[in-house]
Order: sequence, then C-alpha cells, then structure tokens
Amino acid sequence: MRRVLIGLFWALSATASAAGLNLVEVTRSPAVGGYLVDATVQAERQSVVSAQVAGRVLDLKVKAGDKVSAGQLIARLDERELGAAQASSQAAIYEAQANLAKAALDLKRAQALAKQNFVSQASVDQAQAQHRALAARVEALRAGEGAARAARSHAVITAPYPGVVMSTQVEVGDMA
Repeated sequence: MRRVLIGLFWALSATASAAGLNLVEVTRSPAVGGYLVDATVQAERQSVVSAQVAGRVLDLKVKAGDKVSAGQLIARLDERELGAAQASSQAAIYEAQANLAKAALDLKRAQALAKQNFVSQASVDQAQAQHRALAARVEALRAGEGAARAARSHAVITAPYPGVVMSTQVEVGDMA
C-alpha cells in the first residue's frame, strides 16, 4: 500500500509541475484552535472495600485521591478479640491432644489386657471408640482454630488491585 501511495504522489507531482501549478510541501504542525466537549471519566474497575469482620478502626492509611498498589495496607482494625478467640481455640486443641494421648494409652492397655483375657472385647471396643472420638475432636478444633486465624487476618484491610481511592467512609475510632 505504501509503494502505491508513493507512486501515486510522484505521478501527481509530475503532472502538477508539467501543468505549471505551484507545489506545496505538506508538513506536520500543531493544530490551531479546538473545541470543548462534555464527557464523563469512569473507572475501569471499581470496588467498595470493606471489613469482613467487625472491629474498631485503629489505623487508616489512605484518604481520597491517594494512589494505592495491589496489597497495600488501607486500614487496620482492633484484633484483640479475634486474637483471644484464636488463643482459646489453640488451648482447646492442646487439651484435646492431651486427652487423645491418654485415650491412646488406655486403648493400648485394653488391647494388652484383652490378649491375656483379663478384659472383654467390649472394653477394647469402647477404648477404640473413645480414641476415635477424641481424634475427630482434635481435627474439629484444628479447623476451628484455622477459622479463627482467618478471621484475625481480616482485621487487616488491603487494596485488591492498584488504583486511586475515591472516598473513605470511616475515620480512626469508628466501628467497621
């Protein structure tokens, strides 16, 4: 396409000079004048960022107009209650693990006594059931501790992606 345009221009300029016409070289120059238009600028992505847990705002790191990067700290909530819940969950796990260890010893004793016909098979079955129940309790408590840890992590609010803060609806000291 470029060769055709150059060839066409050359043919036109040769014809124009043969006809005695003045040739003017076309150059790039800034535009003169302009016009006003009404327009709206709209964000490509827009999110309302809020806390996933309730708590008092201890620290607010941004204000309207601030640029943020992905993962940047926006606000921090009071996490003392969430931390206490996590510590309580951890203590319950330790207690359940101790009970599980005792149940394992009881099961081992019951099995040894059953081999010597000193206890019935029902006693062994009961010890096995107790051991299994306590093992399941430990797993359930571990899951609860994981949920408490996740809730505690929600006390830190970060930017989901880079952008500009449009507004903040809270101040330090407010409940979020």
